Amino acid sequence: MDKKEYKTDLNKRNTVRVSKELNYFRGSFTKLELDFIYSFITQIKDTDRELSNYKINIKELSKKMNKRLQEKDIEYLFDTLMKKEFKVKNKKELTVYSFFTYLSFNKETKELTVDFNTRLKPHLIDLKSYAHGNLKYIHSFRSEYTKRMYMLCKQWLEKKGSIILNIDEIKEMFGVPNYNYADIKRRIIEKTRLEFLDKKADVYFEVDYKNDVVKKGAKVVSITLHLYKANGTDKTKKDDDFTSLLKQKIYYNGDTKIIVNITKIETEKGYVMVNMIDNDYNMMSDKFHITQLVNMVNYMKSKEK
Repeated sequence: MDKKEYKTDLNKRNTVRVSKELNYFRGSFTKLELDFIYSFITQIKDTDRELSNYKINIKELSKKMNKRLQEKDIEYLFDTLMKKEFKVKNKKELTVYSFFTYLSFNKETKELTVDFNTRLKPHLIDLKSYAHGNLKYIHSFRSEYTKRMYMLCKQWLEKKGSIILNIDEIKEMFGVPNYNYADIKRRIIEKTRLEFLDKKADVYFEVDYKNDVVKKGAKVVSITLHLYKANGTDKTKKDDDFTSLLKQKIYYNGDTKIIVNITKIETEKGYVMVNMIDNDYNMMSDKFHITQLVNMVNYMKSKEK
């Protein structure tokens, strides 16, 4: 029996829903590949009982991704996604999948058509328990790691309010076996934290690199991130715009890169307490007057141009 075809309106569908097991898939994918995959996952309807043919116009997809997709991009995606495999694990089973079994681009109508791997049905259709995220934020993130971390954070936000990241598991999930803890901290965790704030995502996290780390001997084995909803519905406080701006920026002092993290605000006195992590991951604290911080923000903005 042929699959039913759906021509979808990407602008009306923004929710990415996957099983919690699939959300932890092990595999290395580029940010373009992830944007493509998540875009088509949003096209699966709640009422679907089988995985069908899903169609998206390339102009519509380009607009959504804020990237002008060209034929060379489509050819690249087709070459890689039909070959790439990933692993899904649970306590009883290890399974290897690919996302798609069919990819087509009609050069006349400019339509993309995909067939999902039907064996993914339990992870994409009629889900009783699932992880979900907003495609708008996934597309806005610049890092492939942030896109994956966003979905993981969203999975644990409602249930627990925190997520424990096993270092070896993160290496396998993101396809970075040679990363050490310092690499994961700098390239994945801190990059994600800053991107969440920069893009005003609907979730953010805080982490204490002294108290939220579990070690076995000298080796870091896991780290806990404390998750909060954005828009003032978090458990502790709502940052003002100025604080959020500082949290998402990087301060350059000569050759030293410093990540700014606000810990205390004393607005009535015009001062802000700031924690800073230098490139050797040493914590420093200082007190800045508001005018000093305004100058710091302007300097940071100039460095980003």
